[in-house]
Amino acid sequence: MSSSNSPKSTKTGKKDAITMLMEDHKRVKELFQEFTRFESMRFAAYDELRQDLMDAVCSELKVHTRLEEEIFYPEIRESLPDGTHMASEAEVEHATAKSLIHQIEESNASDPLNCARFKVLGEYIANHVLEEETEMFPAIRHAGIDLFALGAKMARRKEQLVFELAEQQFHQEIAPVGVSIWSRLCGAARGFAGGIAGAVAVVRA
Repeated sequence: MSSSNSPKSTKTGKKDAITMLMEDHKRVKELFQEFTRFESMRFAAYDELRQDLMDAVCSELKVHTRLEEEIFYPEIRESLPDGTHMASEAEVEHATAKSLIHQIEESNASDPLNCARFKVLGEYIANHVLEEETEMFPAIRHAGIDLFALGAKMARRKEQLVFELAEQQFHQEIAPVGVSIWSRLCGAARGFAGGIAGAVAVVRA
């Protein structure tokens, strides 16, 4: 039997806001785990695998953080008695993660220091996710708001953000988030990678 805090979706496949965010969390966690598998393999061939995983995680997190900051956290502020504190703390944590992402993107997977940064990012994100899933999400589920309507709004915005990211990568002549490596290493990432690949196709057209 599902609890009131469990991820939910309708028979039509529409997801509520929390389900969407938890699916993002799961994808990123699995990508970090895949990186750990290849971390100790210090061969040039594995640098490409690690780089693709770094790119994938950074792209996922860029979209995810904006989605939360633009839509989800404002709802937290309005709907929960302690919402302003919770959302503000989460945004400060996002700022730290964004700083690490910027540093990671300035270097590459062949640099041991950058791999260390990426590991620290993974640990930081894991703690952030734990707080959201054990404190923030259960609280918002009991706040009485329409999470499916919020989820629909977030889904529309996510499509826009994915397209914007793909366009940026295209103009910078960056490969679209290592799509091939995603399908080889982590099936859970295919949804986001497919979105990026489709958006890139539209930009190229």
